Amino acid sequence: MRQFQINMGLDSHTGWGGLDLVSLGGTIDADDMELHWLRPIAPLHDMDAHLTFDGPDQIMIRFGHAYQLVDLADRHVDATGTGRIEVGPGSMLITGLNQKVQVGDINTTLLGNARDVLALLAEPRLNVLSRHPMSFTHPAGRANVSLHIALPLDAHVRLDQIDLRSHTDLGGVHLGNVVVGRPLDNGNLGIDATTNGLLLQGTGVLAGIPSSVIYTMDFRSGPMVHAVESASLQGHVTPEGVRRAGFEMGEHFSGNALLNVDYDRYVGGRAQVDIDLDLDRAALAIPIWSKKVGQEANASVELQLDHGQIAAIENIRAVGPDLLIDGHAETASGMARRLILRGFRVGRSVGNASVMLPQHERDPIGVNVAAQVLDLSPLVSFQTAPDPAAAARAAGHQGGSGYHIPEMATGRVSSPPGRRWDLNVDAQTLYYGPTDTLTNVHSHLETNGTRLTRGVLTVEGPVAATAHLTPQASSRVLDVHVASLGDLLRDMKVTDEMQGGVTDINGSFDDSTPSAPFTGKVTMGPFKLRNVPAVVRLANNASIYGWLRAPHAPGMQIEQLAAPVTMDEGTIHIADGLVSNASLGATVSGDVNLEKKTLNLDGTIIPAFAVNAAPGHLPGLLGWLFSPEKNGGVVSATYQVTGPMGNPAVHVNPYAMLLPGFLRNVMHIH
Repeated sequence: MRQFQINMGLDSHTGWGGLDLVSLGGTIDADDMELHWLRPIAPLHDMDAHLTFDGPDQIMIRFGHAYQLVDLADRHVDATGTGRIEVGPGSMLITGLNQKVQVGDINTTLLGNARDVLALLAEPRLNVLSRHPMSFTHPAGRANVSLHIALPLDAHVRLDQIDLRSHTDLGGVHLGNVVVGRPLDNGNLGIDATTNGLLLQGTGVLAGIPSSVIYTMDFRSGPMVHAVESASLQGHVTPEGVRRAGFEMGEHFSGNALLNVDYDRYVGGRAQVDIDLDLDRAALAIPIWSKKVGQEANASVELQLDHGQIAAIENIRAVGPDLLIDGHAETASGMARRLILRGFRVGRSVGNASVMLPQHERDPIGVNVAAQVLDLSPLVSFQTAPDPAAAARAAGHQGGSGYHIPEMATGRVSSPPGRRWDLNVDAQTLYYGPTDTLTNVHSHLETNGTRLTRGVLTVEGPVAATAHLTPQASSRVLDVHVASLGDLLRDMKVTDEMQGGVTDINGSFDDSTPSAPFTGKVTMGPFKLRNVPAVVRLANNASIYGWLRAPHAPGMQIEQLAAPVTMDEGTIHIADGLVSNASLGATVSGDVNLEKKTLNLDGTIIPAFAVNAAPGHLPGLLGWLFSPEKNGGVVSATYQVTGPMGNPAVHVNPYAMLLPGFLRNVMHIH
């Protein structure tokens, strides 16, 4: 205490025994004071105060500075220990000095960490946030509070006796779990609080998205049918914001979208979150769907919560040009278990789908699709953005229009392992091109996160085909059967130079090497080749049998094909293949590049095959002298097939027949 001065006025009409205090004045100045303003809350420390007696019934205390210590444990701020709030300047008016219980009226400012201020408001004696904690977690940032409290200075104060009004400005704020676990950062918020409720509003960045937020809480007790806690958030989703949120959309998203999130919590712990995304001003280009800026589109979902855990996910909807998705999700233990889409329409695709979501790290994602129409053509020829420049860049990265073997199918591994997938797809009609379709497709595919490990595929039309991929030790065994390879190649617009050809492919992928090369054998039954070069038809007709069976058109019937093959990095290598009918045979070796759609094949043409090839089957050196090529003949022409698959160059050298046997191989005549 530095200074004490007091003036009193006394009056009595009955002598000394009847003195009454009629006036009181004076001042007291003090430093390093402690002021207990609401026990058991910690007092104000280090207070420099100036006390003034304003008459016999009230005292005014003005202070310039003090600090308040706050216990952080069990105050819903996810912290322990002690916080500190700077207090002042402020004042406290105490009235009713002549009454049994005085009344204190406090006006002051508080400055400190948002965590410490919210912990103070959660003190049980204040009955503000202690009974109604906010759902936010890990609060942090700057807080500047204007606080007014009026209450009886009594040890037992009821909530209805406290008049609390405060306004808080928060800057640089972080709040965790604002919407479905997502944090708010760089917040600039204002909070108005009373003993009846709280209003928070301002701006911040929610999960990378600039947003505005309004949040209210109702502290009143008693039966309620309205929400006791509500929040409304509006944000503008931009490509930059999506990147800040940790998602790389590349050129798939441009423009902006409007995000609206509404949250209501009711008595008993029930709550609802409505999420709505207005995509009218956004351009989207994803593999199976796209839209331009200005086209109307919307996506929404409704979450039902029970004491903070997800109890139900309903009304999953997406609407836009050629887009309609309607579904819900099954939940258990606060987690989504299965997503069910009833009657989806995406582009030309129409059907139903379900997605089984993994519950543990090693669980696969299970996808089941039953579609009347399934359009996979965008996945085959996808361009990342609607503008021509982006499309040209995408085409440049993809190279030519070759038949790229997917990394997951070949077993080639160039990225870290991902999530396992199990896929079951049934489609009455499946588009793999703008007009190209397969019918009655049934498939089951399994991946281990890096490669396709198991699969079954059946197709009924336009050409019946089956494929089985089965894991076996460090390899995967492949068995493929195609009812007519010629018809399949024609329908896929590869070539129409072949008709028929029952085809079987049997072999295995070697998964012990990074590129998982395929080794196997291709066998093919009767098929017809069109537009065979005249010299080949002449060789075929060299025998009486071949001449009698020769077709009138420039084609040729082939009875069988057998070719050992290997495939590695998109290139098929054929070694010692044999194509033959009763009157003509041909060996084939070389490469088929699927990526570049090119052929580089050579071999020999063997007229009068049945007789001509017989000496080559003699044992040892004698057989090699007659026919150095496996399955070759004594007298054979050589040929080459090179160039693009659609229009290859075929060169046949009949003069090689002048060098029979091993001399043809030594001279290497083509």
